[in-house]
Amino acid sequence: MKVPFSYQSLLRLYPNKENAIMFYKEQHMTYCPDCNTRLKRSLRKKNPLLLYCPECKKTISIFSDTVFHGTRADLRYWLYIGALFHFCKEIHPGIQITHLLSQKSIKQAIGASSDQTIRRIYTVLRRLFESTDYDDGIFRTLIFKPVADSLSTTTGY
Repeated sequence: MKVPFSYQSLLRLYPNKENAIMFYKEQHMTYCPDCNTRLKRSLRKKNPLLLYCPECKKTISIFSDTVFHGTRADLRYWLYIGALFHFCKEIHPGIQITHLLSQKSIKQAIGASSDQTIRRIYTVLRRLFESTDYDDGIFRTLIFKPVADSLSTTTGY
């Protein structure tokens, strides 16, 4: 079986980082870790990754307490690799398609220059998709399922 969708098809859905961040913010609600207030307002227009808590006056990243925490990699890398994991682990779990999930094939598909970046994303997402934790399952469904579904429908899978 060949790769069900290309990184180029993801780039058509999310042509720039800001589009990917907007998608993430629509799918995932961020709460202040101190006062548990739902955060909606960006701190600055130029940096949509930072949210401001009006209750405790703190600045929080939209990636706080998620698998994306601390990443500087393009969110589209995460979305593409997560969509591949979703396709292989959730849609076709019985079929041996491990070649689709090899770090080498992913790096080639993305055209990434850093082995370390791909290795880190791959390792974190592999653990996420192997996890049986309820919250991890919800996160996978909220973030990666819509991406995989959108990519699958655009390519006919």
